Amino acid sequence: MRIVMLTAALAALAAAAPAAADPSERPEELDACLEQAQGMTMMVTFCLSDEVTRQEGSLKAAYDNAVAVSEESQRAGVIRSQADWLRYRDGWCEAKGAFAGSGSSEYRLQCLIRLTEQRITELNRMDEP
Repeated sequence: MRIVMLTAALAALAAAAPAAADPSERPEELDACLEQAQGMTMMVTFCLSDEVTRQEGSLKAAYDNAVAVSEESQRAGVIRSQADWLRYRDGWCEAKGAFAGSGSSEYRLQCLIRLTEQRITELNRMDEP
């Protein structure tokens, strides 16, 4: 049963990655953590939580850079859009997680990871038309 849960968690993470993302960019730490978790729910949740924390750091760096490269007239829009996006991400992932039943925590965390990866990509391309 643990192997099935681990396989399901890994498959869900693979499916959650944005289409444009390079699978080799998936952090080795996350893969190793999930492997060690052996499908135990609490450990899988711990692994995913650590990845969310790592992604939050990357998100902050991408956001800070987007603000820095923005012209004065664009800066307020970037700041407002980030606040709006964070509310959207958190609300959407909470809502989606509610439909996952006993896996709601893991599903919510996977959603946070997926959407945060997408936002980081968008922020890193802020100055592109």
